[in-house]
Amino acid sequence: MEKLAAKVAAEYGVVDILVNNAGIGIGGSFFDTTTEDWKKVLDVNLWGVIHGCRLFGRQMAERGQGGHIVNIASAAAYQPSRALSAYGTSKAAVLMLSESLRAELAGRGIGVSAICPGFVNTAITSTARFAGVDADEEKRRQKRTARLYRLRNYPPEKVADAILRAVVRNLFFRTGHPRGPQRARPGPMGAEGTAGDRTAGAAEVSHEIAPRRVAFDWSRTPLHWIPGEPTATHVINVLHLLLPAGERWFVKVFKEGLPLITDPELRADVKGFMGQEATHSVQHTHVLDHLAAQRLDTADFTQYADFLFERLLGERPPLNAPIPAREWLRFRLSVVAAVEQFTAVLGDWVLAADGLDRAGADEVMLDLLRWHGAEEVEHRAVAFDMYQHCGGTGTARYARRVAGMAVTAPVMLYLWVWGTAYLMRHDPQPAGRPRYSLKEHGKAVRKGLLPPWRDLGAAVPRYLRRSYHPSREGSLSRAVEYLKRSPAARAAS
Repeated sequence: MEKLAAKVAAEYGVVDILVNNAGIGIGGSFFDTTTEDWKKVLDVNLWGVIHGCRLFGRQMAERGQGGHIVNIASAAAYQPSRALSAYGTSKAAVLMLSESLRAELAGRGIGVSAICPGFVNTAITSTARFAGVDADEEKRRQKRTARLYRLRNYPPEKVADAILRAVVRNLFFRTGHPRGPQRARPGPMGAEGTAGDRTAGAAEVSHEIAPRRVAFDWSRTPLHWIPGEPTATHVINVLHLLLPAGERWFVKVFKEGLPLITDPELRADVKGFMGQEATHSVQHTHVLDHLAAQRLDTADFTQYADFLFERLLGERPPLNAPIPAREWLRFRLSVVAAVEQFTAVLGDWVLAADGLDRAGADEVMLDLLRWHGAEEVEHRAVAFDMYQHCGGTGTARYARRVAGMAVTAPVMLYLWVWGTAYLMRHDPQPAGRPRYSLKEHGKAVRKGLLPPWRDLGAAVPRYLRRSYHPSREGSLSRAVEYLKRSPAARAAS
């Protein structure tokens, strides 16, 4: 295999997607399975995968442009059988190898998926070995097994669809069985500090995305809800200026794109995303009302946010620009995906921002921010998947994704600085109405009250990798854990 890997790299370049598919079947009781049988099945089913991952995976890592490795395991990896001890052991080892590699290679932009099909109608039955029987009995068992596989008639093309979906959406493990366990996990798993996942080694399991009809009581929340920190307070308050209009716009754009979705799972995720974003918009609007009640009127700023989303990025291109409707929709979907990259980063940050707790930040505002942040992490991949699904194919789709981020990043930075400066100027409480300054902002970052600039900036090059998928952002398990204890989310359940 070393010669094969070298030859492929020399003649075609480093592979972008590797599928380790070679395998042999062997059945029979544990005591009838000989040492030679064990050696043969492990050499092919396990060592073949190890060599493929080691040789081709190393080339991907050294190239530095990401990639994806798919290892074909089996439902036998997690469904014990008294007749498949050797085969099941080999496939369970492939599954664990894949889990470990997924954690290790996530920081290099390389995804790893393990596909675990059940009974698939392929030629493996005609070559499978049956330990402890003579040649004639082995032939009879091969024919009987092949007939059962044909009767079930589950074609390899459906497994191919599962492989494609796993690569496109960077899922970890999918069965090829329509009723089997769908342990499709967006996001790698690993130890604390592993790039792309900061859970304590637990698997992050996908689950239904659904809105939570929360409510917040703002009657006791002060204007400076981080005591003595007007700069940090108002930097975060910019969320309330932008999100009511912005998240209404997300919903409108996705509503336009719904008829283009052919994947029922993605359609369900998109509908859940729309419900969550609509709720976010409403709750941040209530905060604007609370600010106005405290003599901080934001209408002069929010009118520009309305103009941006309703006119410049509305259903029709501005100034009647001659852009086809489908292309205009794709561009706006790319902008939503780019914005969601930042909201996922911010959401993960606020869930772990102990500095806000130490500073005595208002508990209601913290719950709003962390409830919202947790839901952003929860649906972090939906906008990206929506764009990938509806955004065309090939280089044009990737170029549009780059263009969406190229527009989004500087515009968001400008709006954030402008919004903070606006809030500082119109704040009725500080004597002399101090202006926004990068120095004060930096102090707040060092206190843990605001996210570091480098964390926000690093989100851009990650997003621009061809192999990137947002499932590598943040910790889903931490988000789900917070949603279980959020006062507002618990009251809504």
